[in-house]
Amino acid sequence: DYIIKSGVYGEELRNRAHNFEIFTRSTPLLAPMIDNHGLKWVYPVLEDYLQPLLAQNISSLILGCTHYACLIPMIREIAGPGVDIVSQHDIIPAKLADYLARHPEIEGTLGRTGRVEFYVTDHTDSYLDSAKALYNEELDIKRMSL
Repeated sequence: DYIIKSGVYGEELRNRAHNFEIFTRSTPLLAPMIDNHGLKWVYPVLEDYLQPLLAQNISSLILGCTHYACLIPMIREIAGPGVDIVSQHDIIPAKLADYLARHPEIEGTLGRTGRVEFYVTDHTDSYLDSAKALYNEELDIKRMSL
């Protein structure tokens, strides 16, 4: 909901082009379903969320949450081949590599022998299971307060 209400995607897109229409859709059930092993129930919910957008004959769909990358196969099945899917997981690695290539002073300060630490404000058992599955290893995820 925050991303939709912020208008950040629309603002950024309008800075680049003006010949398009933006349709938005809040999807409050998806992230909790993903976080809580609910993928087996997500298809009809996803279909319900997508139908009003597809009825507008959209050409592209921006996934506004990092959770949604795991839904791309289902989204492709529902939306069909005529809808381009734009997801952060496709964009961010290339953008970061490009940025570092243009700023060698930063690249030079990055260590190559670091370790990864995970801190979260809250987690569920299913969150821990998902994180372990993504990294293919046991993780030490620490809870912290802000």
